[in-house]
Amino acid sequence: MLDQITQDKLNDAANLLLDQIPQAKELTTILAEEHFAPIWKITCGVLLAAHLEGRLSAFYLDPAWEDGLRQKESICKHCGKTFEPINIAQPYCSNKCGLAATEASLYSVNPPALQTDEPTPEIPETLEEGSKALELLRKKKQPQNDPDTHTTEPMPVGTPIVDGDSGWADVDLAGVD
Repeated sequence: MLDQITQDKLNDAANLLLDQIPQAKELTTILAEEHFAPIWKITCGVLLAAHLEGRLSAFYLDPAWEDGLRQKESICKHCGKTFEPINIAQPYCSNKCGLAATEASLYSVNPPALQTDEPTPEIPETLEEGSKALELLRKKKQPQNDPDTHTTEPMPVGTPIVDGDSGWADVDLAGVD
């Protein structure tokens, strides 16, 4: 014998679907309360309205749904605490844990792209030391003229222009109208 379809089972099914879209669940719950209708009827009514307006053929598949269904409880991958996730497949209980986990992974690995022969510079303790270090870096990276091709590397933003230098030093404007 088949199970009977009841209001409670329909509401449970609608709630299970709406758990996957919290914003829609909030609005659907408000509509159900305002119109004194069960949540399953509001859910079906929204689908029917979309169909009648010709909008049911356009849909959106949330990429997060590939990770699975929204769970009521999850375990933080950083601290191990049980929490109620806001998003599907949310790995951390808070921004604090997410940032801590990211920092831990960044500092535990030294990718080849970040390896250089130059020593890591010390962090200046005062504004004056920082200004001096910045000035040294700027001097170190000054553009070099190539006399063979008469080209110049692009000048970094903030490089001062020398008085009388129009930027057209290699161009002979004699005889040009």
